[in-house]
Amino acid sequence: MKALFNIFFLLSFTALFFSCDGKKVSEESCDIESMKCYRGYPHSCKFIEKCSEVDHKFTKKLCSKAFNEFFKGGNQKVLLKKYTNKILHCFNDREFENFKIDKSLRPKE
Repeated sequence: MKALFNIFFLLSFTALFFSCDGKKVSEESCDIESMKCYRGYPHSCKFIEKCSEVDHKFTKKLCSKAFNEFFKGGNQKVLLKKYTNKILHCFNDREFENFKIDKSLRPKE
């Protein structure tokens, strides 16, 4: 019985240790991870499941809206003023090039 308890404790501790990525759930982290999820990062998509209680603005839906506006030829300065530079987390290098977005504005990951 004691061996069974030790195995259960060890498995629980291991699961807890490996499931915690150390990233604090906040508006900022939920915004960034949501935008990275939009770009296709599966780890980020898993993280945003924790964001249901956090009111965050930069969602996959907003990324899609900004993408469509850039795609339709929207002016970079106008769109960045509307969404702030934070929206640039939604775009990859290829989109920066296609939409002629200033690469010096590329956020650091």
